[in-house]
Amino acid sequence: MIKRAQIKVTTTGSAGSATGSRRTMESVNGIIRRIDINYHGSCPATADLTMVQDNEQKATNIINLANQSTDKQVYPAVALTDSGGTALTYDATRPIYMPMAVDGELVASIAQADALTDCVVIDIYYEV
Repeated sequence: MIKRAQIKVTTTGSAGSATGSRRTMESVNGIIRRIDINYHGSCPATADLTMVQDNEQKATNIINLANQSTDKQVYPAVALTDSGGTALTYDATRPIYMPMAVDGELVASIAQADALTDCVVIDIYYEV
């Protein structure tokens, strides 16, 4: 079953340096299939967006977009490793990836933006 979680980040502060942060209202537990990122029409191209999984074990980086304000879809993936931590590859240069699994609240933060209500709206589609 595919579920959707949403994060709406409002920013406060001066033009070009406004910031904001928001977390999901509940834990997101499953495999991320797609993330839709929708910026406010007045969000400047200097905006930096990050999103992490914040659970008791660790914070895991999911999105890290610098100097962007164009709507997009993101398909987060992680590189596979063997039991020794060595990257698994198709050949010597191409890692093998799989969709990212999450288990916890997700936190989105934006910086270098303008003060805007719903500066960015993020829809996370995940499979449970």
